[in-house]
Amino acid sequence: MRRVVRHVKGVTGRIRRYVMRISGRRAGLVLVYHRVALLPSDPQLLAVSPERFSGHMDVLRRSYRPMPLTEMLRAAREGKLPDRA
Repeated sequence: MRRVVRHVKGVTGRIRRYVMRISGRRAGLVLVYHRVALLPSDPQLLAVSPERFSGHMDVLRRSYRPMPLTEMLRAAREGKLPDRA
């Protein structure tokens, strides 16, 4: 079984700290996928299949508040970032 989350890169932490700084209270979570594709070989294990990606998005929609990054930053600046963004 492949893990759902393999690695969280520093850019996510930097964006999270930025959002926390401008909002003064909470931060959203930014997920980054390297590749959504069906590949014959994936030696670095960086790709996720379209079907698995769709499943990830279903779980996120049920449990969290997905939003575009620009909307998240605007809401954070205004102090109106929703829970579980």
